[in-house]
Amino acid sequence: MMVAIGVSVAAPSVREAMTRNRTRAAVDNLTSDIALARMYAVREGWPVSVRIDSPTVYRVTIDTSALNPRLIKRVRLTDEFAGVQLSPGSGTLTFSARGLLRRADFAVIRATRQGASDSVVVTSVGRTYRGY
Repeated sequence: MMVAIGVSVAAPSVREAMTRNRTRAAVDNLTSDIALARMYAVREGWPVSVRIDSPTVYRVTIDTSALNPRLIKRVRLTDEFAGVQLSPGSGTLTFSARGLLRRADFAVIRATRQGASDSVVVTSVGRTYRGY
C-alpha cells in the first residue's frame, strides 16, 4: 500500500522532469548547431544560415548561392525530441564569413513541450546564451 502511494505521488514529478529534460536537450542541440553554423562560416569563408522551416524542423546551410544553398545538417525535432516545438516557427539566422550575425529574423529561440520551456539568445556578435 505504501509503495502504491509513493509511486502515485512521484509519477507526476518524474513526467515533469522528463519533459523539462527533453526540452533542455533540444535547446542544447540547437545551441550546438548555431555554434556549428558560426564555425562553418568562418572556416569556409561563406555566409552560413540556421533556417527554421517549421516549429519542428530546422537546417544549417552554407549560402554559396542564393538559389542553391549547400545543406550541412537538417534536424527534425520529432526524431529525437518528440513533442518539442520551436518558436518562432520560421525564420533565419545568418552568420558572415567573420562569424558575426549578419541577418536575424529573431534574437531569441524558445523550445516548448507540454508547458516546459527553455530558450537560447543569439547576440549580434554571434554568441549564444541559454535560458533568457
